[in-house]
Amino acid sequence: MPEAKRFINGFNRSNLYFEVLPASSNTEKLSLIRDYLRERKNENASGIIYTGTRANAEEVATFVRE
Repeated sequence: MPEAKRFINGFNRSNLYFEVLPASSNTEKLSLIRDYLRERKNENASGIIYTGTRANAEEVATFVRE
């Protein structure tokens, strides 16, 4: 696409942050996710949960729906 426009911009945004929460077991991981979601709901905020694999993403999605 030779005529495509390119937009180059930094991603340093003061309203965004990156945090890693270590979990030693699957049960602890799901507990941390539950706490994270409750916090965001109380703050009327949003967030993204990254997972290492698609299978993990499906597991988290099922957990969140329940």
